[in-house]
Amino acid sequence: MKKAFIVRLVAFYFQGKAQTKNIADGFYEVSRIIYDTSRVVTLKGKEVISFNTDFLENAPKDCRGLEILTAEYVPLILNERPVLLEGTVKSTLQIALTEESASLLNSFTKTRVMHQVVIVKNGQALTMHKIREAITGRKFEITRCTDKACEKLQVEMQENVKK
Repeated sequence: MKKAFIVRLVAFYFQGKAQTKNIADGFYEVSRIIYDTSRVVTLKGKEVISFNTDFLENAPKDCRGLEILTAEYVPLILNERPVLLEGTVKSTLQIALTEESASLLNSFTKTRVMHQVVIVKNGQALTMHKIREAITGRKFEITRCTDKACEKLQVEMQENVKK
């Protein structure tokens, strides 16, 4: 029993490492939410990622991972540092992309209205959002951050500011 547990733990560890090693930071479309990891099979152009443990409060209930489409994504390249706007109940994070990333995000979100999109950083999901309308312009806001999530996201994204 103990040997089986260790083998499963090692397999899970290496499975997670393999899944996240080649995924660039950016915005990706979610193809499905994974609740049962025992039957996960991914096809070409898709990857399975986990939520960063600091952002589990943003994960869907009982979610074990997300399958994302990797063929088309928007690189997370910021023009300036994210700005935190503290609200009375929820905070908001203002993001300013480079012109190139903004143009790609506009095209990306135009074709994904009412679809789920995830922000991936270091091969893990940070936050998942439903696109309600195409994002136009360089600046946009991530709304409804809870329990210091916007502050954590602000820190995570600072590394993506173009120098």
